Amino acid sequence: PPPPAQPAAQPGQQRGTSSSEAAGRHRPAALARRRRRRRSSSSSSSNRRSKSQAPRQGSTTAMAAMVESKTAETRAIAIVDAFSTGELLAERVKRAGLKLVLVYSQSKQATGVWSNSLDGFADAEIVHCGDIARTAAAIVALDFKVECVIPGAECGVNVADALMEELQLDRRNPLNLSIARRNKWLQHETVRAAGVRAAKQILATEWEHVEQFILDWNPTPFKVIVKPNQSAGSDDVFLCANMQETKAAFDCINGAINSCGETNEGVLVMEYLEGREYVVDSVSRDGDHKVVAIWKYDKRKANGQFNVYFGMEICSVASDLELELVQYSNNVLDALHIHNGPSHMEIIVTPTGPCLVEVGARCHGGHGTWATISTAAFGYNQIDATIDSYVDEERFNVLPAYPVAPENYGKEVFLVSYRSGIVRDMPGMDRVQALPSYIAKDLGVKIGHELFKTIDLFTMPGRVQLLHASKVQVDEDYEYIHSLLENGDMFELVSGKELEAQPAGPAEE
Repeated sequence: PPPPAQPAAQPGQQRGTSSSEAAGRHRPAALARRRRRRRSSSSSSSNRRSKSQAPRQGSTTAMAAMVESKTAETRAIAIVDAFSTGELLAERVKRAGLKLVLVYSQSKQATGVWSNSLDGFADAEIVHCGDIARTAAAIVALDFKVECVIPGAECGVNVADALMEELQLDRRNPLNLSIARRNKWLQHETVRAAGVRAAKQILATEWEHVEQFILDWNPTPFKVIVKPNQSAGSDDVFLCANMQETKAAFDCINGAINSCGETNEGVLVMEYLEGREYVVDSVSRDGDHKVVAIWKYDKRKANGQFNVYFGMEICSVASDLELELVQYSNNVLDALHIHNGPSHMEIIVTPTGPCLVEVGARCHGGHGTWATISTAAFGYNQIDATIDSYVDEERFNVLPAYPVAPENYGKEVFLVSYRSGIVRDMPGMDRVQALPSYIAKDLGVKIGHELFKTIDLFTMPGRVQLLHASKVQVDEDYEYIHSLLENGDMFELVSGKELEAQPAGPAEE
């Protein structure tokens, strides 16, 4: 029998916390740098995320007929793994007056590094147990018609693809390249095979293969990127300057649990791409790609890590460089057969042109805190455009091919901690909130919580959104916030023993 769908929330039932309040829960204690769990024979099945089964022949036609029999008055959207920005997708579905189905690619207790605040919010919840046909049957058994299945986070991409195919829903992406939309090595090879620029690379489970690859390649100067093949949030990305560092990075990653709660089966070794990094966020419908935002990353060296996120700036298409990014991004989407839905692509503009870092067939992450900036700059954002691409063709069609002439300028500050300790106070936040371009903050730490040195997105203490009609004002406020962080004026930290000696205060929720 299909897995039971959990009952809908009662009218007027409220969720416990907002996305911002829940942001800290996305940072697991296990990633507090970083207690590695090696896979053992007894635990490998629980550590490994369930793999999607191929649709059964003969089942899809009958399944599609059952889906079509539902009435238009009961339209619904299913979201697989509504974590991070996926929460905002879920909220947007409800605001559109549609039924919401939450699908989890594995049990919520097993997700480990992911959590959300959507308990009781959906009209139905289904836990995928590894059998696509069974999960699809549970969707069909609902009292409403699910029109599309959208990934809410990186870990939901393959299950969403498989469910769209099993249910024979309109605007599904071809299943044969679903794996390439998550597997970074296969992603680059697929793009390369389509005649689009891709990085030199190898995926290996044995060090000897990596060593021989580098010896044959002979990179000069020696700069090699070593990272997991399937992960997120800059989890365990190393820049290595010699063979010994490469071997150490390989040993750290291979067989370890990554930020998506999956076991790293092999390690990806790639050429280091010199240049500025950009993000191109798109939404597609029937192969019509709309670039809804371009972001310019600010990454710097900090805390011994070469690529710490300091922030990002929203950009419009104002020169040949941005036009080249749009065209390259569209070519990558075509190569991976991402014809429908959202995509989040990281690209480095090298001296010889744009080159893919990686692409996710889902919305831009980061809890969606960037959406306010995008909306204020251009009047739309990727979250709204994603829902419209499936259920409102007219609204999607009026979107421009790419953004131009922003009405406001915006940056998102990624807070960087240069120290570790227990947070006693946050004196710098009052100064930040008084800045002319300040509009919002999204903190992942609270007073009494432990703060770590920032080396990736999982150890970042929070974000601040800046928006103003003056680009100069935004730039000044951005640098001021980073000066507060660098000088230690943002967070007041104490050791655990010092905190214990303080008078007891009100309990934290």
